[in-house]
Amino acid sequence: MDKSLKNHHLGEVAFRLEAKKSETSPNETDLYLYGDIGDGWWGETITARGVINALNEIETDVINVHIQSFGGEVFEGITISNLFKQSEKTINAYIDGVAASSATIIAFGADKIIMPVNTQFMIHNPWTYVAGNADELEKVVTRLRKSEDSFVATYMEKFVGTEEELRELLKAEEFLTAEEALAYGFADEIIETVKEPTAGEDIKARLMNKYGQRKPEDQKNEKMNDKENKKSLLGNMANVFN
Repeated sequence: MDKSLKNHHLGEVAFRLEAKKSETSPNETDLYLYGDIGDGWWGETITARGVINALNEIETDVINVHIQSFGGEVFEGITISNLFKQSEKTINAYIDGVAASSATIIAFGADKIIMPVNTQFMIHNPWTYVAGNADELEKVVTRLRKSEDSFVATYMEKFVGTEEELRELLKAEEFLTAEEALAYGFADEIIETVKEPTAGEDIKARLMNKYGQRKPEDQKNEKMNDKENKKSLLGNMANVFN
């Protein structure tokens, strides 16, 4: 018996499909798509119908779609992606943690894909499970190949390389860093996640915000410079008193 085309079960994400006015930009709406994509056997999932309902309720011209998902059903992801493409609103996709498999297809429906520096992006060929005779299995292989072509057609809209290179990347099934996704054309912008310290933060928060992103070699160089400065100061003092 042929099942719906799905992708590997890569991880667990708590479900969330919610639209609310942006706290920082009142003329924008944040739409959260967290969890598996398509019909699921356990709990709630992200569906095209749910996204349609959310889009119909959103009144702002800008929608910031926040994605945290390991993927799910192929054609549900394609449907949601096309809903975004067909929308007259400006849609920005933010990868909050990971966008994998069908979730990346959804992101490709946005006008812009934005990734914080510590997030990841994963693409691979569609996957399914099936039971049946040889004729049924051959039909499933044909469906999978056609689904691969649908994925390639979608990714080639932004991918900087050749189709052959893209197909190799799909076979590799590797998680891409934000930097790699940007280099390959899958992302449009990388943003830092470190916040500027505020007056109400305690000393640990202020220190982490100020020094937490420095590289070890930077700290080593600063210490060496401090030592050299101290030696120079002592040398000058010695010259004064000689």
